[in-house]
Amino acid sequence: MEYLTVEQAAELLQVKPRTVRQYIYDGKLKAANVGSTGPGTRYRIPRIEIDNFIYNMMNDDINTSES
Repeated sequence: MEYLTVEQAAELLQVKPRTVRQYIYDGKLKAANVGSTGPGTRYRIPRIEIDNFIYNMMNDDINTSES
């Protein structure tokens, strides 16, 4: 299984790393806590979670525009 850093996930989702962390905190994106160094927590996000997140966002946009 491929795991991504918050920064890599942010690049794929075209958002800032802060936004990815907020998705994790809000439960919108599943991630593994791999410890902390310094001020922040380090996460690893399974690639499949990013793919599912993108898929769900696209479906939400399609369903919203059809309403």
